Amino acid sequence: MTMDAPSVIRRGEQVGIQTILANNTPKDIFATVVLHSSTDYVFVKLGTTDGNVDEGKILLLGGEHHHFVWIPAGGQLEVRIAVKPIIEQGSFEVKISGITQIRSDTGSVEINVIPEGAQIGKHTSLVVDLKNRATVLKFLNIWVEESPLNPRDPMRKYIYGSPTAHVTLYGDVFGPIFPSIPVTMNDLIGKQGQGTADRLFDLSVNIWSLHYLRLTNQLNKSVARQVFVQLNKIFAHVMRRFEVNDTTNSGSFRMWDNSQPNIWLSAWALQVFMHGTFQDWENYFIVENKILSGVTSWLIRNQNLDGTFGELSDSYQRHPLNKKMQDKVTNTNGPFNVTLTAHVTIGLHLVIPHLDGKLKLEANLAKYRAIMYLEKHLNEVNDPYEVALLTYVLTLVDSSEKDAAFNRLYSRRIEDGSWFSLLVSWTYPNQWNNL
Repeated sequence: MTMDAPSVIRRGEQVGIQTILANNTPKDIFATVVLHSSTDYVFVKLGTTDGNVDEGKILLLGGEHHHFVWIPAGGQLEVRIAVKPIIEQGSFEVKISGITQIRSDTGSVEINVIPEGAQIGKHTSLVVDLKNRATVLKFLNIWVEESPLNPRDPMRKYIYGSPTAHVTLYGDVFGPIFPSIPVTMNDLIGKQGQGTADRLFDLSVNIWSLHYLRLTNQLNKSVARQVFVQLNKIFAHVMRRFEVNDTTNSGSFRMWDNSQPNIWLSAWALQVFMHGTFQDWENYFIVENKILSGVTSWLIRNQNLDGTFGELSDSYQRHPLNKKMQDKVTNTNGPFNVTLTAHVTIGLHLVIPHLDGKLKLEANLAKYRAIMYLEKHLNEVNDPYEVALLTYVLTLVDSSEKDAAFNRLYSRRIEDGSWFSLLVSWTYPNQWNNL
């Protein structure tokens, strides 16, 4: 006897358990299928007492239920048993037995009941300093309010009983190292996606996980071989939306098949590819120079006269794929574009050593113009993320304004702790969100 059922259902749904009974004897056999009683679910009876099925007449019956069937010789029989969970949320187990005159068999399936509606996932991070003491007490900001009730509104902020949370603790890396192969966005932050940015995220976390194991002398061939196989598969998904045939947008990346080319996405892909380019890995994973040259050339062609980089479409300018790329400050002549310009500058700085010829000269010129713009507008930036990003970029390229940028960042620090355990961080003012 085998059983099959969905692993997850929504609250209020009924579920059908597919049970396959096999008869390996040369004779027909009589069998009894028993649905065991439980306080977590009830049996769904369709139809009337004469055996006719009527969906309008549904009975929900508790207790144990028996079904008598004949199984043909050497054949199989499918029996579908419908149940409805009583619990509002959580897991329950359905147990079914098949009994004949020869033998019996019992199986079970576990089904998880989740609330109805769309799931909203949030995550936050907290730095804990354990250098000076073994016990540190910290408090996390909870995104969900205590009550879902909204005064004078019949709509609720969230479903009762639906909020759940989990905590991941890790040391000097960005998350667990290969809890599965490959590491995915779902493993780290509990989210899933099918866009190019989502695949780039998966590609980058696997690359940096390999680098961490390599730098700490923990990388072995068996793990590396499996990861490289998955890396090439993820890379193929990313390259699926790489523009080659279009002469105007050749070298760009798209979020979806029919979407417009995106500056931020192309620059991020360039950064990820450069971090994945490592001499010892060339036999297992490599990004060809013509791909790097194509992305670089397209970014340079779309640089503005003042040295900035901006999205080509108004929709991406108003609603960027990465919300952090949306400027907090705008000037009178149009978008400020300081965040996106800094982001593209990082990619250009990383790829220039791998270029040659005329393209290398053009990339250096584009990088210089972008740095000049960032240095000019450094004092106009006040957002913590933008100040930190500009400080990183100017330090990376060894700009003459790197010390001024660091002083501007350091002046916005937040010190939390006592004299023997001081934690310095940068954050936004408290924001209360209603979900």
